[in-house]
Amino acid sequence: VHEEHLSLGAWPGGASELRARITEGTGDEARRLVAALSRSAEITGLSWEDGVVRIKGSNADACALALMDAALEAEVVLETITLSSASSKEIA
Repeated sequence: VHEEHLSLGAWPGGASELRARITEGTGDEARRLVAALSRSAEITGLSWEDGVVRIKGSNADACALALMDAALEAEVVLETITLSSASSKEIA
């Protein structure tokens, strides 16, 4: 994913979240992804359950790029990424 392909912008009115569904193999993919994401300054909140990682921050572009970097670092395959806001929008 190239930075110029992402254009989500800032979330008005504060933080919202991205939801990333991961492809599970050995069972520790979510833990590895969250560990990699926890080192990112753009991320202000993280949680995971049932193969879905929720990422909170104030800028969607920065969060999406941090998510892509973390997925590469953790060697995790992302099935989908969804922007959660007033109206959900799938972005990958």
